[in-house]
Amino acid sequence: MTWTTLHGFGLVPWQQVRQLCAGLTCAWADYTGFPQGQCPAQAPPYSHLWGWSATRLARVRIDGDLGVVGLLTTSPDPLPGETMNTEVRTDLAYAINAAGNAGRPERTGFVRVIGPMPVTFVAGPVPAADPGPGASR
Repeated sequence: MTWTTLHGFGLVPWQQVRQLCAGLTCAWADYTGFPQGQCPAQAPPYSHLWGWSATRLARVRIDGDLGVVGLLTTSPDPLPGETMNTEVRTDLAYAINAAGNAGRPERTGFVRVIGPMPVTFVAGPVPAADPGPGASR
């Protein structure tokens, strides 16, 4: 799969962040650790939230009860409410999460937008046999 389009939404209320992240597995830091699941009802107390699915990655910089949202997708089709839609080049990197699932190490994919203002999206856990989100097949 190749990530091709960066959609920008600017600074939006948390309810809109939740709508944009609907259907994604999200991860964020809070006072209990680093949970994963549906986008939380309230903005987390730390700086970022990441989300992923097979066709959409989200990166949200949290600012109080607002978020600056970027979505990286596999399609150039416009999304409702976007303020930017641009074709981008990306590369893929991995990190090993030693704790992993059920104590087994697993890989986490990271997709980096290449250019003068690079930004990194978390692509979630990647099975060992899978080349990962963003990899050319």
